[in-house]
Amino acid sequence: MHVRKPGFRPVLILVLALGLVGQTQAASYPAPIKSKQTMVRVFTESQVSDWLPTYGRHFPQMAVSANGGKIGFTVKLDIYSDKHVYLANADGTGLIDVTGSLPGGMLPKDISSLQLNDTGTRLFFRNYPTGDIYYLDTASPYNSHVALMGATVVDARKPYTLDAAGNTLFLKHNVVDSEGFSHNGLYSCPVGGTPAMVFNIDDIPHTVDYTLRYLGSGKTGPLFFTFDQDYWNHLVVPDFFMYKTGASPTRLPDETHQYIWDEQDLPNSIVSADGGKILYGYKDGSTPKQLHLVDSASGAKRFVLQTSSGLSWPTLSADASLARISAAGYKASRIDLNTLAARDTASYWFDEYGTIGASAGLSDLTLDNRRYFLASKKAANNAAIHCIDMAPTDFSQAPNITNIAFNRTFLPFDDTKFITVTAQLTDVKGRENISWVRMMSLWDGVENPEGVIYMPLSFGWSDLFDDGTHGDLLAGDGIYTNNTITINKWSEFYTRNRLPQKVGLRLVAKNLDSHYTIADTEFMVGNPAGLYIPPTLELLLLDN
Repeated sequence: MHVRKPGFRPVLILVLALGLVGQTQAASYPAPIKSKQTMVRVFTESQVSDWLPTYGRHFPQMAVSANGGKIGFTVKLDIYSDKHVYLANADGTGLIDVTGSLPGGMLPKDISSLQLNDTGTRLFFRNYPTGDIYYLDTASPYNSHVALMGATVVDARKPYTLDAAGNTLFLKHNVVDSEGFSHNGLYSCPVGGTPAMVFNIDDIPHTVDYTLRYLGSGKTGPLFFTFDQDYWNHLVVPDFFMYKTGASPTRLPDETHQYIWDEQDLPNSIVSADGGKILYGYKDGSTPKQLHLVDSASGAKRFVLQTSSGLSWPTLSADASLARISAAGYKASRIDLNTLAARDTASYWFDEYGTIGASAGLSDLTLDNRRYFLASKKAANNAAIHCIDMAPTDFSQAPNITNIAFNRTFLPFDDTKFITVTAQLTDVKGRENISWVRMMSLWDGVENPEGVIYMPLSFGWSDLFDDGTHGDLLAGDGIYTNNTITINKWSEFYTRNRLPQKVGLRLVAKNLDSHYTIADTEFMVGNPAGLYIPPTLELLLLDN
């Protein structure tokens, strides 16, 4: 805490300040880079167009091994059902079309539900019309094998999950015994073996069988599912429960809702590897959707967020320390489940983030909690898969933002005053390979939180132009400069937070190879005295 020394005179400080205004532009105050990530393009549409090359295509399905080594994906023509399946190393090397290795009689257009085991040695998939599940070896000669034949009543929301090695399947299934009796429920099945029932639907009173919906599992169990006991009256009396399997099915937590995970697909894992935690999304009536983290041993739940929109691509890290979610105002936000701090890992400025047609969307997080993959297509002939690295050390492809600084240590709460940001950038191909640098305002790590109309900062412009009339990346030195940052006094941020308060700023850089880097920093808005004080006198004020 700073204490005024005897003789301190605010008026005198103001007089001195006015005399030093001309010196302020030379000041430079290093800013912390709070978070940095890269978005590297690893596969493009042009790499997989050797069949029917005149047609556009996209990536409707994608699976990444937990160790981050292998990726499998399908490629589909935009306007026809033709489809191929590919395997590759996740760094983009070793790309191979393995469509010819599909089981005899299976049509490529029917492949669905891709999953890789943790080490990436087996790529699993379903034959959608028959329900049969197979896997391919991911090394030459890429042989196909039966995992389970005739997997009937498989749940489209979560068709099946795997143990770590890819030796066991967990799924919703139906077995008809020798006497013709049907046994509908959840099963564990050794790959190529006979399914064993884990949960029988008849163990719970119910009105219709099909409300049993699979949610996923840990690598060795338990299995999680939802169930509506009285389907015909669930809109009147909400009675959806979430359960886990065990000696007997257990409600987890012991509460009802109108919907639990709605009817949406769950392409990613929402269960930790040890089965100890699960993401829990539910809704009642007109209230916002809720997302919680539930402890599977105690049933205790912890609030994560609420939203008026859907909870898209929900993902829980293997160790249950991170969640990733897309919703209104959250662009693939990574949420620290210990602190609930959120940070968008996608951006408005990612050109490829918008999609046309079907998209594989987002993969699970890798075991190191650093990476995931994004498949998208925004315009004709530019379908791509990018790798997002949330703790990058390799900038051999993406540009690097190495340093950020401001010409002041704080910005007054005055929308006529400006602060200048400078950032040092490098690129292995040289400064001329950088396409642009752009800026976004952040509120608690999020670019546009739900319900917020005005973000805390305004920019006169954010694009890069080398003629110096706008944000300038000076020729030869790789320094981006933008001096148009000011407060947006209409922002709800300033009515919800007392000043002085730190405000986040995001810099996004793209190079000519369509690789990106983002770097997030922050600076202070407002000062205790409510005065405009040039930076050269800020330390003097604090010392007095």
